[in-house]
Parts: sequence; C-alpha cells; structure tokens
Amino acid sequence: MNENTYSQLIGDCTPSMPDPDAEQLAAVLTNQLPAGPPATVMGFAEQLSWALLHRLGDTEGMLLSEARARRAANPTLAQGEVAALDEAVALLPAAEADVRASVLP
Repeated sequence: MNENTYSQLIGDCTPSMPDPDAEQLAAVLTNQLPAGPPATVMGFAEQLSWALLHRLGDTEGMLLSEARARRAANPTLAQGEVAALDEAVALLPAAEADVRASVLP
C-alpha cells in the first residue's frame, strides 16, 4: 500500500459526522481491513507507522525502543498510558512475524 492508497482508504472510511476521537473511523477500519488480504493489513500498518512517526518529528532512523522512550517521556501521559506503550512495543515483533509468515512464502 502506498501513501495515496492509504489516504484514499482513510478518506473512504471517515464518517460524515464529526468524529473528534476517530472512534468511528477506527471501528470502520477494524471491520474493513481484516476482510482484505494480509498484504493490505501489513501495508496499512506500515503507512500508519510512518504517519505517526512523521507527527512525532525528527524520528528518522529511530529504533523502536528510542521511540517508546521518547513518547513515555511526555509529561502529559498517565501511568496507564505509559504501561500501554510497553504492551504495544511487546506486541510488534510477534505481529510482524505473523504478517510476514502469512504474506511471504
């Protein structure tokens, strides 16, 4: 999935009503993405990762552990949110392995 396809998917799934926390968008994407091929899910995840890293700024070449530490240093995060970062970081290697195993021969 390239940046244009990613943007088109987000646009197609964005609700017409206000959705300030993107909960409706997330629900539509959660239902739609698994219905497609694994390569689409992997491509979406890659594009979303790049978009999120871009919003952090100055993350070029940053390792996952560095990105996690940078985010955790945000003083506005609650303790539960920092713990959720650890959970997310722990899930990524297994998720990547699962996707690669399902996409690559």
